[in-house]
Amino acid sequence: MHSVPSTSVTFEPPDEPVMDPCSMRCQECGEVKNTAKQLYNHLFERHNYDKTRIEDIKVQRKTRSIHTKALRKSKVLFICEKCGKPFLSRTGLLNHSDKIHGIVLAADVRISCPQVNCTARFFTYMEFAVHADVEHRFEAVDTNTFRIYKKQFSNVKDMQKWRIEKECETDTQFVMRSSETKFTYGKRVAMWICANGYSRKKSVACQPCPAFMRICERHCGTIDVVACFGHLGHPHSSLLTLAAD
Repeated sequence: MHSVPSTSVTFEPPDEPVMDPCSMRCQECGEVKNTAKQLYNHLFERHNYDKTRIEDIKVQRKTRSIHTKALRKSKVLFICEKCGKPFLSRTGLLNHSDKIHGIVLAADVRISCPQVNCTARFFTYMEFAVHADVEHRFEAVDTNTFRIYKKQFSNVKDMQKWRIEKECETDTQFVMRSSETKFTYGKRVAMWICANGYSRKKSVACQPCPAFMRICERHCGTIDVVACFGHLGHPHSSLLTLAAD
């Protein structure tokens, strides 16, 4: 498994013309269809394309679409070493390797503790917060600074009230890191992390901070929250080093 810059990708000429992945125009007669499904049915019924040939076109169009998106966003493509299929994210590659090839690849350990002489690394912010509570609690003014909160609310209004109170109390500002709606145990889950520990600009260097809030809205309407309001990796009033200054 390896990643390659999208700008370095070259396209080898296919055996037959590859249609623009965004185009619904037939490459044989020029007739335009409303959907890709209609286009494939047209190729099958009007131009006698067999299923194998149509599947090849689907793969070619999808591959071209992925490359086009990567080029537009200046993204790095993740290429499967087994079959050469490209993906826009490492997560997509990991899922593909597991489901298609039965290969379980290790996920990236992207979160590292910012404290001097601490080499701990984590898969999740929950793990990071637990580490901070165990290993760095005495570096804070209050040893309960890195406490993990697990709360359940009957509605969004009550949750937001509690959240605002805790953010003001702990001088915390969150930004949304991710949001997901495709899962079985709830309607939506959102991950919020400390604004001082995250930047969308690659040119801006940020140290990870264990402050996070994971909000899950269940199908029944209740809101489950797991959160930590303790800070590391940037100046904060809760830390002894800043208080001493």
